[in-house]
Amino acid sequence: MQNSEKVSAFPSVEKFIDNKKCLLVCSSWSEDDSVICSTLNKLKNTKVIIAPHEVHESRIDAIQVSLTQKVIRLSDLNASTNSEGFDVLIIDNIGILMHLYQYANVAYIGGAFGKGLHNILEPACFGVPVIFGNKYSKFPEAFQFLKARIGHSVSNSQEFELIFNELMEGDCSAKVLAFMESQKGATTKIIKNIFN
Repeated sequence: MQNSEKVSAFPSVEKFIDNKKCLLVCSSWSEDDSVICSTLNKLKNTKVIIAPHEVHESRIDAIQVSLTQKVIRLSDLNASTNSEGFDVLIIDNIGILMHLYQYANVAYIGGAFGKGLHNILEPACFGVPVIFGNKYSKFPEAFQFLKARIGHSVSNSQEFELIFNELMEGDCSAKVLAFMESQKGATTKIIKNIFN
């Protein structure tokens, strides 16, 4: 939660989003692409930012091949770039993902169709609801998110499209933030329970 107060602005990203709704795809793998890309290719009046888990050239190329939308890379984007007409921004470097959550309405977190779910706590600290795959049994926070209805697990592209559309039509940021606030101070609570 403290990290969410330390983010920097990215004017070029803000210009790309242009006050539209935004899906942030985080730490994605090829298994995630096969679930989400059919929906991404149908989107209108919504911006997508994809920050893949690996940023080597072949991975970026594979994402671009999966998309019919007009794509630009962060390395080609600056404050003076005309980003009008681009639908998808691919983050082709590392180290800025935390700063991008501030621009998201919904986050898709990768890894839960393969090696393991990536961090779902970070986007929630910004009031962003999350969607993830169906292999999350080793991640207690995923169960908590599902119970609180601030996280949503999907098994296929049809489920992803349904949940994504539902979340984009509403606004549950206050609910997400309220849940995260209720979980603060975990270390103090644990120590208190151990020594009392």
